[in-house]
Amino acid sequence: MIKVSFNPPWITQMTFTRILPLFALALTALASAPTWAQKCAASETTLYEGSTGKKGILVCASPAKPPYSKIEYRFGPAEKAEMTYTADAAGGRKFFASSEALQPRASLSHLWFVNGDTTYVISQCIGGNCPHAGGIVVAKGKKIIARIKAKEGSFTADDAVDFEGEKSKTPLIQIKQPDGIDVTKLYD
Repeated sequence: MIKVSFNPPWITQMTFTRILPLFALALTALASAPTWAQKCAASETTLYEGSTGKKGILVCASPAKPPYSKIEYRFGPAEKAEMTYTADAAGGRKFFASSEALQPRASLSHLWFVNGDTTYVISQCIGGNCPHAGGIVVAKGKKIIARIKAKEGSFTADDAVDFEGEKSKTPLIQIKQPDGIDVTKLYD
């Protein structure tokens, strides 16, 4: 047994054999802190991955290489997605994509869908003057009912859509602006 060689009052009788288990316990607690465990499956590719801190935002396409037969949005805590939206050729559902300028040195890329009377816009800010990474705007009609900021997130959708050239590379995504929804409000 190795004893500590200096004598602060709080450590006088404490040995490394007592400190080590406490240190290991603290490291285990840090390592098991909640993170969003949901990921796209090995048979899928990630088009967007982000986090609000408590909930994850994920858009996956399958198969892993184009042409894609399915694109799925997933939102929720680490344990389970609480909302999904799936677009596939058989179901007739689609995603939409667009881009716009936010400021002279910042642009926005959007991937969005309509579920019933509600529109969900996943947005990413790219450039030097971005106030934050992006997030989700939820609107009923033209009225924004929620703005969910992402602490981190990015599109990796190069095989599905060219945001700069506003060109879709899959029939499951159409290029179209979200009608009357001011997505820039997410960045206020």
